[in-house]
Amino acid sequence: MSRIEEKQQKIIYMFDAIAKTYDTTNRIVSFKQDQRWRLDGIRRALKYIHAFKGDLQDLRVADVACGTADMLLHILKEVARLQGSVASIRGIDPSREMLAIAKSKIEGLGKQRAGIYLDCLEAKDLSTLEDQSVDF
Repeated sequence: MSRIEEKQQKIIYMFDAIAKTYDTTNRIVSFKQDQRWRLDGIRRALKYIHAFKGDLQDLRVADVACGTADMLLHILKEVARLQGSVASIRGIDPSREMLAIAKSKIEGLGKQRAGIYLDCLEAKDLSTLEDQSVDF
């Protein structure tokens, strides 16, 4: 294993180790600003997507380094608020523990979870995404 691969594995192990406290720590350390930052970024992106596509219907979304799925869930809520729709969301993260928490959050969505997929991959391997297959 190369030095770079070893470093990447250490980072993944670190995120596996902190997964259970990750969301709470983010809220505390950022004084809940992390949620506002996500929402601001989503709103800005959706303005560009709307300008480019002409609507927010049947969006195909990829959340690379999705962690515990906070961004993914904010995207779903914001698109719904704007009366758009999401055809599919693919959350990608190399940490199995972060994805386990993401999965439990998604399971709580009920019928809304249709079209949401989680993949345990590093960002350098986006093999589950076809070229030009996402809007956001």
